[in-house]
Amino acid sequence: VDPPPPPAEALDRAAELLAGARSPAVLAGDGVVHAGAAAALARVAERLGAPVLGEPMAASVPLATDHPLWRGLLPPFAAQIAPLLAGHDVVLAAGMPVFRLFGDSPGTALPEGARLVHLEVDPHEVGKVHTPEVGLVGDVRAGLEGLAARLGAPPAAAVERRARVVAATAASRRAARARQARDAAAGHVTPGSFVRAVAGALGPRDLLVDEALTAGRGLRAVVSRRTSATWLAPRGSALGWGLPAAVGAKLADPGRRGMALQGDGSLLFGVSALWSAANQGLG
Repeated sequence: VDPPPPPAEALDRAAELLAGARSPAVLAGDGVVHAGAAAALARVAERLGAPVLGEPMAASVPLATDHPLWRGLLPPFAAQIAPLLAGHDVVLAAGMPVFRLFGDSPGTALPEGARLVHLEVDPHEVGKVHTPEVGLVGDVRAGLEGLAARLGAPPAAAVERRARVVAATAASRRAARARQARDAAAGHVTPGSFVRAVAGALGPRDLLVDEALTAGRGLRAVVSRRTSATWLAPRGSALGWGLPAAVGAKLADPGRRGMALQGDGSLLFGVSALWSAANQGLG
């Protein structure tokens, strides 16, 4: 049974707040993926002309990573999130807690003065850490579709804002790839050369199981288009998930190639999954 949509009155208030934003930002989490709401998320972000960032320590990506508004995953520390949201007057967070952070993370992730719209199916998450200007409790897909319908066609200011965000996102991606290329040209094995080699080996349908806690951010800057169907990661910070998850994914879809990427420490927590792979004849 699908959860009910957020109340219409709350959706009206949220749409009004978002429509009046000078510089909106959209944050999206695994709840968007679970609700099958990627298309509705894209419609809202495109209407607002807003960058889209994924929740910290997400298990998947709520938007295809080659979408022109996709800015990547948020880091898991409040002090690193706040600068990324600085300058945004209204923040829409959909299908995620605000925020799940790593360990001791002093400071506030939401900049002072930013007004929050929080869409989440779990009522205990809304207002748990940051009090929203508008809380939307209900089905994430229905909530995003309701916002898209209420926002309607973009005004000229939103069209211009979208063009600026798209240009800035493209420039950021080019700069990240250039840094990786310079690093890879060092003549020996470096993080840049490693992630470029991994990215070059991945096909469009291959599944990337990513527990590369250190090298993962660099990889995400250069890897080809990933979606919720082709990229998986651990939701949290426990070690040892990657290899068993990759083996399980291969058992579920034997005809698809998969790649498990993880550090040496995390590998040792789940190395017994190699026996399972051999026992099942996975190759």
